[in-house]
Amino acid sequence: MTNLSRVLTPKATGVVEAAKAEFATHGFAGATTDAIARKAGVSQPYVVRLFGSKERLFLRCCAEGHEALISSFRAAIARTPERPVNPAVIGACYHELVEDATILKLMVQQNTMGDHPTIGPQVREWFMDLYRVLRREAELPEEMARTFFARGMLINQLLSLGLTPEDDEARELLRYLAPTGERPAPGA
Repeated sequence: MTNLSRVLTPKATGVVEAAKAEFATHGFAGATTDAIARKAGVSQPYVVRLFGSKERLFLRCCAEGHEALISSFRAAIARTPERPVNPAVIGACYHELVEDATILKLMVQQNTMGDHPTIGPQVREWFMDLYRVLRREAELPEEMARTFFARGMLINQLLSLGLTPEDDEARELLRYLAPTGERPAPGA
């Protein structure tokens, strides 16, 4: 596998940004390197030459999201002297990160790829990286770390489904996002 964190030229960065949008909208199976190339203003062979395969391009896109998430969690942990870190501190960083719908949708897409022979092992490793950060660095007890993950997965679903508080039962679920049951304002 090619290096997922290598420094890219501005043109290659444009390909990655176009790919993120395509993968977030259409998923891995629905996105094509041709559509990504058109969106980036380059040729399809250029996209393949840059990354070698659609799988590697998808992984590069997801790697950037994973790095942003891990960095965000670690920054929150570093700012918090008490251990275990209050999960709400880490969760607030996550809410800020997923204000970018593309990141949220990419995370949802990557987590559907567990059975893929190339993508699955990497996605599972990233998932466990997050768990290790919570357990070792934030020093969350096992049950608290599992609850944080479970709540986070529900939040991902609620946000990606675009539920609104107009429905009473949806409002009950949305209370996970904010005490009023409404989606938090950007930066809140």
